[in-house]
Amino acid sequence: MIKRLSFLVAGILVTSNLCASATQTGISLKYGLSSIDNDDGWKLKNNSFGLDLHYDTGGILSPRLDFTYIKIDDKKKWGGVSALYQAALGLQAGTSLSMINVAHELYLFGGIGYEYVQDSTKVFDSQPYVQGGVGATFGINDEVSLLTEFRAIQVIDSNDDKKDEDNEYAFFIGVNIPFGTSPQAPVKVTREAPVPAPVIQPAPVPVPPAPVIQPEPQPITVLDSDNDGVPDNEDLCPDTVLTESTQVSERGCEETVVQDSDGDLVPDGVDQCPNTPENVEVDSRGCAMRMTLDIHFDTDSDRIKPESMEQIKLFARYIRDLPEDTIVTIVGHTDNVGNEKYNKKLSYKRAIAVRKAILAQGGIDWRKIKAAGKGSANPVSNNTTAAGRAANRRIEAVMTHTGDAQ
Repeated sequence: MIKRLSFLVAGILVTSNLCASATQTGISLKYGLSSIDNDDGWKLKNNSFGLDLHYDTGGILSPRLDFTYIKIDDKKKWGGVSALYQAALGLQAGTSLSMINVAHELYLFGGIGYEYVQDSTKVFDSQPYVQGGVGATFGINDEVSLLTEFRAIQVIDSNDDKKDEDNEYAFFIGVNIPFGTSPQAPVKVTREAPVPAPVIQPAPVPVPPAPVIQPEPQPITVLDSDNDGVPDNEDLCPDTVLTESTQVSERGCEETVVQDSDGDLVPDGVDQCPNTPENVEVDSRGCAMRMTLDIHFDTDSDRIKPESMEQIKLFARYIRDLPEDTIVTIVGHTDNVGNEKYNKKLSYKRAIAVRKAILAQGGIDWRKIKAAGKGSANPVSNNTTAAGRAANRRIEAVMTHTGDAQ
């Protein structure tokens, strides 16, 4: 029994560490059938009801609390035992997938617990146990998902009675209801001072100038011995040797050319992000600090429109080349129409959807990209106009660097 117990626990912990953290905080309600007599094959015939709570810590593993009630079908076989009550504390890890526009999650779980036996007997009494299992959820909408789950239990039998039940198996189906939000790193937002309205001056009345008759220009001979475009009488370096990359000053002397390929005013020799898009604020290393992504969603939904996927691909290609200490936070924003609590939840779901779409492009460490939802708290325009509200409904990418704090 100890050997089987060791294999079960080790298998669950090793496999869980291979999964990306995707479990959302939520509660699951389940119904299934359990088999507690497994000497000559599984007999899934005992009605079972389960409830589990799981909390997303933002890390690889998430804590999970299980409660299960099993009604014994064959009381005579087990000496009058009528029901089992089980409670377990463990860990869960999962990974999110999406096929045919349906979001779903595969997850593994394991833990330790205690089984209370109602009307227990000498050979079938209350014992601690370890459990492990695998499950999957299938999204119906933003508020609820269907689930199916398989669970195996190894009872830690102190009396080592061969007539006692040592292991149990169960299949469940049910629903998963997420609630709350996952912990996210705080995002520092800088508010810009309002720009004063421009003062419109009256246009001056044009006065036509008097016609001026210019004399015909006379040809002037200009000497430029080194052909650098500066006349000899002004050239302080008259023997400049010209090449394709040579540039000279207005006094005819060779100048050092500072290359800035992406035009962000940070020289290429210093620029750690040489492919920064135009009109983006950068730090002293030439890396973007904040970008607004042109991503659109279905109305009142976190489903990304197909035409926005090209923007997802371009941004994923850009952040692959960022320095290793870069942390990218995807921040969702909404306008002020509707309930603020709902808007904040929707903005977070949209940020999560963009994060998943970026990670799906491959080649990006999932620990370096986070998500946050701000609702309507940080508008960039006036919410009293349709154009202003459209500007406030946006997805931003905020780049920070762990090395900056040192």
